[in-house]
Amino acid sequence: MTRVNPYDDGMALIQCAFLTKITTMTALAHATYFPAMRATQPARQIAHIVHSVRAVFHAWSQARRQERAERALWSMALADPRVMTDLTCALSRHGD
Repeated sequence: MTRVNPYDDGMALIQCAFLTKITTMTALAHATYFPAMRATQPARQIAHIVHSVRAVFHAWSQARRQERAERALWSMALADPRVMTDLTCALSRHGD
C-alpha cells in the first residue's frame, strides 16, 4: 500500500506555503502585502482578551492552590501539636 503525500496536489502545497507565510509575517507586512488583511485589530483585541482571561484564571487557580495548602497545613496542625507549636513560633517571629 502506498502512502498518499498531501503535497502531491500543487494547490495544497501553495495553500500550505501561503498559510505559513501569513502566520510568520508581522502586522506591517500584512498591511503592506495584503491590504485586505488590515483587519488585524479585532484579532489583536481577541488575543488581548484571551491573554487577560488566562492571567485572571492563573491568578485564581494559584490562589485556590494556596488556600488548599493552608487548609491542609492547618488540619495537620490541629492533629499534631508539634506542627501547631512550629506554626505558633513562626507566627510570633513574623509578627515582630
